[in-house]
Amino acid sequence: MKSKYFLWSITTLLLAGCAVGAREIPDGSASNDVTTAVERGAAPRASESGVPDADDAPGDGPGTPDALATPDAPLPDTFTPDAPCPIKCAGRCPGAPDGCGGTCKTNGCSGCCDGSQCRMGTFDTACGKAGQACADCTGKVGGECGKGACKAGACSGTFKPDGTVCKGGFCRKGACCKGCWDGKACYPGASPKLCSAGGGKCALCWDGKVCTADQCVSGKCAYLSLSSGSPCPGPGTCRSGACCGGCWLGAQCLAGKAPTTCGSGGAACKPCVSSDPCRTASCASGTCKMTNKSNLMPCPGGTCVSGACCADCGSIVLAALNEAHDGALGGVAGADKLCAGQAAAAGQKGQWKAFLSGGGRNVIDLVKPCCRSLFGVFNTKSQLLYSSWSQIFGSKTWLNNLFLHSFDGKKVDEGTGAVPDWADADGWHGSLQNGLVDVAHTCNNWTNGADTIRGGNGELDFGELMKQEKATCNKTLAVVCVRVAP
Repeated sequence: MKSKYFLWSITTLLLAGCAVGAREIPDGSASNDVTTAVERGAAPRASESGVPDADDAPGDGPGTPDALATPDAPLPDTFTPDAPCPIKCAGRCPGAPDGCGGTCKTNGCSGCCDGSQCRMGTFDTACGKAGQACADCTGKVGGECGKGACKAGACSGTFKPDGTVCKGGFCRKGACCKGCWDGKACYPGASPKLCSAGGGKCALCWDGKVCTADQCVSGKCAYLSLSSGSPCPGPGTCRSGACCGGCWLGAQCLAGKAPTTCGSGGAACKPCVSSDPCRTASCASGTCKMTNKSNLMPCPGGTCVSGACCADCGSIVLAALNEAHDGALGGVAGADKLCAGQAAAAGQKGQWKAFLSGGGRNVIDLVKPCCRSLFGVFNTKSQLLYSSWSQIFGSKTWLNNLFLHSFDGKKVDEGTGAVPDWADADGWHGSLQNGLVDVAHTCNNWTNGADTIRGGNGELDFGELMKQEKATCNKTLAVVCVRVAP
């Protein structure tokens, strides 16, 4: 007996649960339509058990709107700014909450719209599909347009002629259309794509301007200007109701291609200015661009080289001290002093240094990097030895079988009058081929003339300035000097 009572209790609870599940569900589900139909006094058909039958597939049968009036079709050339949160209007009618504090402007209902609520659209008192306005086919609830039933989302029965005046609209296919009529079906008339009221012809709310929000308000089209600064296609920015794709200057949109007014995407115009004397500012595709001036163009205190102002650049000159010297030169500073002194005595202008590595310097660094590739290297007879300073450290010999000359005019070769003579017409350098110091061969940084240590040297009589020979530091060789600045 207890077991039977227990089973009876469980069955009762399950049935009660089903009854609760048939209550109104605000999201437009099947049970929502069943309850509404019962409340209106219409018995649902056997096929309307809360599950849509095949005839309820959206878009089939009569009443399907044409391409222009399809609720899901995008408006041509319209633009909507990014929403602050994801809009949720799928399966909802215009005017339904969009999940972001506003209402849906589009029609995503696959059944019919009862105001802003999406219903299944298969009931006699709520008939329709593809977002059409729900129609009362029975004539019981304000149905002045005839009497019939819902079949495949459309009223079927005996109806008054289309266009007959009904309360709040016009009769259309057996139901009173209070929204808008697109020629095939009645819609709520609250969407910018299908807008009107009182059963009038559906209108497309679109003014062709990308900086207005197309809206349908109380069945009438309204156009709201987007706030200045809103994005628009192009890409651009809405300014004073128009899409500016160039740059904005005060109260006007400019092309944004001039160096004085450069910009794009509706941003504020800005001038392209270069503070570098060796670079030119220009505007390219709305962006300021800096271009290097041609090499050797003058700049304050120097010459333009690769976009930078390089001071103290000019032709480079090689000469030799008037006499030979062993490795005891008083360091590189002492050698520099000898070069500067004899150059001044000979009337040679500019800054002169000894062509030596050692004592913390590399011979390649005697000329600034920005000057190394642009100016030729000459002897004191103005004859070109190298096309540039850099070429010295990448070539075996200088050009044209020429000679160096001393400050007093002697050709640097054996037996030409130097006292002491230049042994084998060699010249000290203390460097590797790349112009860096050869640490082991600098005669103790040019302070020692002993025969127990060696220094690096080249063969000047054969034009091999950077030849990698080694001589004992007691030998007397040529000391080459270089004018490093004009």
